[in-house]
Amino acid sequence: MVAQLGSADKNKINLYISSKNKKTNESNNDFRVEIPSGLLSCHPENEYMIMNINSWIMINNFYNIQSINNKFQIKYEQITANFELPIGNMNVLELNNWLNTNCGAFMTFEYNKNLNKILFKNNVLNKDIIIKSITANDFIGLINNKEYSITAGDSMLSENPLWLGGDEFVCLMLPDIKQSYPCIDNLKSGVMKDSSIVATLAIDTPPFSFMKYENQDGGDSFSYRIENKMIDNLRLIVKNQNLEDIQVGDYKLEIQFEIHSKNSIIYYLKKIERLVSNIFQYLGRKENL
Repeated sequence: MVAQLGSADKNKINLYISSKNKKTNESNNDFRVEIPSGLLSCHPENEYMIMNINSWIMINNFYNIQSINNKFQIKYEQITANFELPIGNMNVLELNNWLNTNCGAFMTFEYNKNLNKILFKNNVLNKDIIIKSITANDFIGLINNKEYSITAGDSMLSENPLWLGGDEFVCLMLPDIKQSYPCIDNLKSGVMKDSSIVATLAIDTPPFSFMKYENQDGGDSFSYRIENKMIDNLRLIVKNQNLEDIQVGDYKLEIQFEIHSKNSIIYYLKKIERLVSNIFQYLGRKENL
């Protein structure tokens, strides 16, 4: 029988990762870091690892309108016109002006301030038209990949209020890490499924200021017991709240790995023995009173 240590005994290995040191053919959205051989390893039978995300910091340099969320199209008869909103940060009045300037041959756009919606007016003489958001649902108030028909001379109010705030948060995923306990999400399809998300970061600061998570109080919000016995490299993936690509700038990440010893059967038997002994001692004292 191998002697076992209590669960409080552990070794800690801290990893400080900067995305700017990725390889030239990689992006901040998806890259790997190599770990010195044997540094992150534990005994396959007697030990296990805990992974803690202690710090994650990046600059809020996201444009609200990006190449992943700016596409829509307008159709009538056999004609299909594809449009892309300009990448950057626009307010509703600038957006409304751009739509009228670039799509005025098909329809007129009027921003309703009270409802925060757009009124679409068909400008094509004696022709029904169809407008469909491909990825621009937040900015024009229409559900992605749903076709909206507007008859000749008629108008339609956008189904949803506009949202020009852009992405809401970013997700950090470590697909090489096998977590001991279930982690699931429904961010992409609406169906709960296995997830490799280990941390999230809200985009809730002014442009070009720091967004950060720092585990200053030693909490376990982003702490995971993992099944990996050896880690030679880590793949880091960053997506938005819909698990879509997002144009991520450089970021810094601190990950801590703890090596814990498993408790043996003898350890638990001794704990039970001490508990039973304490019960009998208590009962014995009670009888002597």
